[in-house]
Amino acid sequence: MNSSVVLILIPVDMELLVLNVPILLAIATVFASLKDFLQVILLLRLFEKYCKNTGLWMPAMAMPWTIIYFLSKKLCVKTLYNYVDSMLLRLRNIDLPLKVRRRRTTSSIKKNLKHMGRSIDERDSNVDERNEFGHWEIDTVIGSKSKSDNVVLTLVERITRKYIALKITSKTSFAVNEGIAYLKEYYGTKFSQVFKTITSDNGSEFAELSQIENDTSIKIYFTHPYSSWERGSNERHNGLLRRFIRKGKRMDNYSYEDIMFIADWCNSLPRKILGYKTPDELFDFELDKIYAS
Repeated sequence: MNSSVVLILIPVDMELLVLNVPILLAIATVFASLKDFLQVILLLRLFEKYCKNTGLWMPAMAMPWTIIYFLSKKLCVKTLYNYVDSMLLRLRNIDLPLKVRRRRTTSSIKKNLKHMGRSIDERDSNVDERNEFGHWEIDTVIGSKSKSDNVVLTLVERITRKYIALKITSKTSFAVNEGIAYLKEYYGTKFSQVFKTITSDNGSEFAELSQIENDTSIKIYFTHPYSSWERGSNERHNGLLRRFIRKGKRMDNYSYEDIMFIADWCNSLPRKILGYKTPDELFDFELDKIYAS
């Protein structure tokens, strides 16, 4: 392939790779034709612009677009990350909101100082292995440290990754119970089928959470202290919420509709772990089975 031809056929506004000619040619040889090569260049350019302009998507979330446009070229998630690491794109690791924050965690478990209810150690293996729908993780997200500020009560279903975010009045057990009461009313007679178990941390706002067991078949479990990874799905989604609401910002500055918008955004993101389906798609499928029974 003639290098001058390659450079002539790539318009300046499409140019994605800040490379010298030999590297360009090495990449070009992967593809069957110059047309295929240019299509991939254009696709990567669109991907890069979207990630950088929104500041919200990671390569794994953007992969459905890659699959739709160029599945046959097997441009996988790992390839995109490799391009970023190798500085073949203008996109840099610092532009990826999660990658720069990742760090390995240890699995040491401290002695449980609080005994708020049933330990996570007693949880069924079906829950741990995500083999059954209806098992949730719960937490609260604060804005400012003011006791007068609202907080967001969040729940994540472990299989579908459905994210529920409810604005509640305070970080108290009373406010949490109000949030749970809203969900009970919303799902009505199907509440105990949608929510089979809920796993919480040992925060004081969850001190009365186990009372749900008195009039439902739901079981409540509590993680070990300082073991946030035992509610990893919930922590992950709260991180998505933080992209919109930074620490220190008062929650009462955000409306119920604002919080709902963020939750809807999270639930409409295609996930690699879900086979590039969205949490909403999978959750609605499970609800259809429940209401059809």
